[in-house]
Amino acid sequence: MKRLSYSLPVLAVVIAFSFPTFAQNDIGVTPYPNATEIPEATTRLLETKASTWIAVRAYRTDDSIKDVVKHFRQQAEKGKRPSVENAILQRLFEHNWRITKSTVRAANDLFLTTKDPKTVVNKEAQTSFGTILLNDSLVRAHIMSPYPASPTGETVAQGTMIVLVREKLPDETTTSATGDEEEKVYSGREVTRKVRLITAPAPKYVGGTGVVVLRAVFGSSGKVTKIVVVHGVPGLTEEAVNAAKQITFVPAIKDGRNVAMSMQLEYNFN
Repeated sequence: MKRLSYSLPVLAVVIAFSFPTFAQNDIGVTPYPNATEIPEATTRLLETKASTWIAVRAYRTDDSIKDVVKHFRQQAEKGKRPSVENAILQRLFEHNWRITKSTVRAANDLFLTTKDPKTVVNKEAQTSFGTILLNDSLVRAHIMSPYPASPTGETVAQGTMIVLVREKLPDETTTSATGDEEEKVYSGREVTRKVRLITAPAPKYVGGTGVVVLRAVFGSSGKVTKIVVVHGVPGLTEEAVNAAKQITFVPAIKDGRNVAMSMQLEYNFN
């Protein structure tokens, strides 16, 4: 069976401090009880930590992804619900806790658990994402099974990896444009902080091979507002566009304000 992979900007997974595994910690949620921290993953690319992040940690467990998702989903259900007025916060709660099939390489584009994503094996993987709202912040949980076993990404480790990111609540008052107002679109070199992907669903495989290249605008409101086909493949372009529309993200920031940023997406059907 042919598989597909896709290349997207990465979400850095960083940090590590030691703390009792079973205790409430600076992340703000109860860690998974059977998990241990992964120092080599949590310390990688610490310099890319976003200014909105309060804390971030990476763990692993031999338990199934279903058990891990259940643990964090229960905490989310006991917590607050997002304000209807904040569209960015609402976006963070879309499609929470679904377990989807992907590849280790594709999932790595979100987790950045290896130094070179191109070397990550194309073995099938399962991923899930969810948001837990706290009183003064939120926690994003990224869950993956299996996961890259080493920085080279040539092999995978059995079990489940958990990445928890606690960050400040998004402030919609910093949004540059609202409603249908046309907003200026910046490149990655022009912004203070680039777009941070949350989830990037893989496109549906309908047969055939080729690479679809898209140019997407990631709006200040937290939605993909425009998609231009740079290079299409008959029968595959539509699936790639549909996948791009489902991407969830935290907007780019320039001079303290949420802004729109354009970014190239490549979907490799092979």
